[in-house]
Amino acid sequence: MGGCDGCASSGSCPSYSSGDSCSTGSCGGEKKLPPGMLENYNTNQSTADGTLVFIEVSDKKGVQAIEPVSKQLLGKASEMGGGRIFGVIFGGPERKELYKEAFSYGVDTLYHVRDPRLSTFHPEAYAESIAAVCERIIPAVVLFGSTPRGAELAPRAAASMGTGIVTDCSDLAIEGRMLSMFRVSEGKKVRYECVTFPQVATVKEGVFPSPAAQEGRGGTAFYWQYGGNGFKQTL
Repeated sequence: MGGCDGCASSGSCPSYSSGDSCSTGSCGGEKKLPPGMLENYNTNQSTADGTLVFIEVSDKKGVQAIEPVSKQLLGKASEMGGGRIFGVIFGGPERKELYKEAFSYGVDTLYHVRDPRLSTFHPEAYAESIAAVCERIIPAVVLFGSTPRGAELAPRAAASMGTGIVTDCSDLAIEGRMLSMFRVSEGKKVRYECVTFPQVATVKEGVFPSPAAQEGRGGTAFYWQYGGNGFKQTL
């Protein structure tokens, strides 16, 4: 298992992407954030707060549902605490049917990147949108499921934000704004931390239990207009 620049288990974050290769972002050293984000994600500032979860949706035979791994991540985020829980969901107006379910699993504020074209997975467009939402809300933590879509999207999003990523985590813990990410290596549980924000991690389905839905729980939803260039690279 290889490490990346500025990254180690001794206190700075290994930038692992899928397959134990490095993402293009780094957790320490030279800042590579896009214009406007450097000030927000200054490691000496205390502004970064809360957890953003990528809410993955399945569409099977015309029935849409939030994927189990996304529910599990929301449950873990609620359990850990660490500030407000944000969700980001993609697709056309039909996704409104999932708002109440997202709120019931712990989302406080839901960002709906509303574009019918995004009902189909487009990694570049999704990554651009997540980076833009993060610039707005400044979360300390961003979580993805280690699904085929999550494994492709998470490193792209991390690279867009100039930060590192730890994939296939076996556990997570948070103290203040700092996220501890655990992986199993040679039968041992190894802890990693990032020194830049947001701290990005992916987790496989089934690592955390599925939370019970809190019926009647409310939240706030915002429409987010996609205005990037991702489609030019994928269509």
